[in-house]
Amino acid sequence: MNLHDKRGFTLLEILLATLLLSIVAVAVVGAIRLGVRSVQKAEAKVQELDAIRGLYLNLERQLSSLISSTRWVDGKRFVWFEGDKSGFQFLSTSSLLGSRDSFVEVSYTIEETDKGFQLIERERLPGEEEGVSIVLMDSIDKVVFLYLNQEMEWKEEFKESKVFPRAVALVIKKGKIEREMIFPVYSGSRGSTSKIEEVDVLEVLRRTLK
Repeated sequence: MNLHDKRGFTLLEILLATLLLSIVAVAVVGAIRLGVRSVQKAEAKVQELDAIRGLYLNLERQLSSLISSTRWVDGKRFVWFEGDKSGFQFLSTSSLLGSRDSFVEVSYTIEETDKGFQLIERERLPGEEEGVSIVLMDSIDKVVFLYLNQEMEWKEEFKESKVFPRAVALVIKKGKIEREMIFPVYSGSRGSTSKIEEVDVLEVLRRTLK
């Protein structure tokens, strides 16, 4: 065996090997980070979808349990339902807290914060002054309520003396998820939405939003 066979790695070879190892390590770390971010984005989207689905179910449950009643406002009698684009209030037999019986005065309110909008549900029992508030969703990019009147038109405000709206619409955008949700209002004869099935109310809503 000669001296040439016994020599070790040169400094240049060590530097090249270190450089290649560094490139491979950076590529592996980058791939791991990309994978983690993809998983985190997917999990965040699932959470947002779950939150929106839960919001839909809560609203549907309370509006389907609406109580057909009236009340005095400034000396005049109105149906117990009033709303504008930032929220509405009504009477319902359904409480989101689950432990409340009888009926509750329910209000949904949109409030602006430094992180976007948040949607708040408030409940008040008969004779109760403060009531209870629940933040249903926050960090919302866009949210608005609309009301379908008897002429099958979507309006930003609703205050009538004799009739309830045919439906309530919630338009909401959070991140890349945007939904247009419609909730029929059952008043008078339960289980009937009158003319609401005769018109494509979602198409009318989208034309209204343009």
